[in-house]
Amino acid sequence: MILRPEQAQAVAWISRKRRACIVAPAGSGKTVIAAGALDAVISAKVRERPVRVGWMANTIEQCEQARRALDGFPATANLDVKIRCAAANTDWSDRDVLVVDECHHCTAPQWGESIATCLGAVWGFTATPETGNEERDTMFQDFWRDIHTISRASVIHTLSSASVTWLDASDIMAGQIVEAETDKMVRWRGKFFKGDEGQLWGQCAWLCAVEHGIVKNQERNKAAIKAALSHSEPTLVLVNQVEHAQWMADQLPNSVACFAKMGKKKRKAAMDDFKAGKVQRLVATSLADEGLDLPVAAVLVLVSAGRSEIKTVQRTGRVLRIHEGKQGAIIYDFKDTFHGLMRKHAQKRRDIYAELGYKQA
Repeated sequence: MILRPEQAQAVAWISRKRRACIVAPAGSGKTVIAAGALDAVISAKVRERPVRVGWMANTIEQCEQARRALDGFPATANLDVKIRCAAANTDWSDRDVLVVDECHHCTAPQWGESIATCLGAVWGFTATPETGNEERDTMFQDFWRDIHTISRASVIHTLSSASVTWLDASDIMAGQIVEAETDKMVRWRGKFFKGDEGQLWGQCAWLCAVEHGIVKNQERNKAAIKAALSHSEPTLVLVNQVEHAQWMADQLPNSVACFAKMGKKKRKAAMDDFKAGKVQRLVATSLADEGLDLPVAAVLVLVSAGRSEIKTVQRTGRVLRIHEGKQGAIIYDFKDTFHGLMRKHAQKRRDIYAELGYKQA
């Protein structure tokens, strides 16, 4: 496999490290860099025994991507490698090298404890190191003290240009319902909640916004469906709830719902059909937040978004990968002016898009 200049530089850097992290934008080929670094280490000298490699990922799809990347290099195609999802809480003490995909999760106890079992080299890879949580970000920096960053500017030529169209599906009634339901939930939960009142309100407001401002908001749903139907290119529709995904898929011809609980085989079949062009639209839940490799997708309808920079970068990154015939990435988002919290979230995403260099209309 031929590496791009920025990938080759990253491979040369991390292959000399015992514990280090590479931060690189979505679409930069982090999995390929990891496999290339392993290939470089294994090929460097003759060893008395094979190098034992561990690969820790967040999803089944990422595990499968790891296997494909390793198959692309001569020294790693038949490697003694153990690839596991983080949820398996694997003991890596028998591994010489551990690759940690989406390593920003290292601040979660289960991830940190599992990584710590590896006594050999530990290499982390992530596109989104900062969570916005000061405590967790400090923990991340302490965990990965040696970090190599691939700038977005260095890989921009490998990504599709992106344009965002803001939809204004205002529904005053939906906003009033969200406010009323939030007040009711706060009163109920307030009887048992012992934390900060502002935190309680924020939690309740977001739950009610998802349920009544997004899922049950018919004007908004109509606008999302219209946007998805307005293109002939492969379209990815991202929602928050499984039931919403299933309902949305029923409304869109030539589409399929995709979510974690449907099972590995059915989920893989849905993605394979989408990649092959057998279905035009894939309606997915949060499983698209990390490691979903769908370079064919050219249109994204963000039915459910929020204000998280990490998730915004991850979700929009699904349509940025260059693919034959793709002219550019088209993204639809919602202004959500009918409710204060949702409007603030939309403004936050607008700022993120500006930082990423997306065109906005």
